Amino acid sequence: MGLTGAELLEFVKEQQASERADRQAEREAKEKEREERERDCEHREKEMKFHQAEAAEIEKERQEEERRRQAEAAEKERQRDDKS
Repeated sequence: MGLTGAELLEFVKEQQASERADRQAEREAKEKEREERERDCEHREKEMKFHQAEAAEIEKERQEEERRRQAEAAEKERQRDDKS
């Protein structure tokens, strides 16, 4: 390269500054990826909880309907027994 002492020192400083900037950019990119993964994970968890609550509500309604049908059937059975 043929650099003098001052030129070599300046070149080394520039290289180090460039490497620091590259490392900083890399850290920032990794941090951004991590934050994005966290947001995605939180979104999936919220979505899963919503679907679980929805499924629980549907199951509750199904059980209530089954109890209603059983009560109606029992009432009809009582009415038949009363007529006999």
